[in-house]
Amino acid sequence: MKFAILIQIKPEHPSGGMVYRFIEAALKKNHAVEVFFYEEGVYHVQTICWQDLAKKYALVWKVCSGSLKRRGIWFSNPPSGFMLSGLAHFMECLTHADRVLTFTP
Repeated sequence: MKFAILIQIKPEHPSGGMVYRFIEAALKKNHAVEVFFYEEGVYHVQTICWQDLAKKYALVWKVCSGSLKRRGIWFSNPPSGFMLSGLAHFMECLTHADRVLTFTP
């Protein structure tokens, strides 16, 4: 199964840990997972656990460059496991996904 996941919550949100655990469990079961960090979700870029998970499964998480810019966060080289992207990329992922999940505040 292929999941497209939109994360709009900060890491400290009560559901923040659940999001991570869900994605980790899906990957362990060999599901394809596309993750897009948007709005407040871009703060996850600064957490090591997401970098480690991307490295473990040889994935690259997409993070909205516009959301980063609006929050005063900018990388000329994003942290390991992340790639700057736009919302159009997530829209494209939706066309290939079997399931879409959004985590919003």
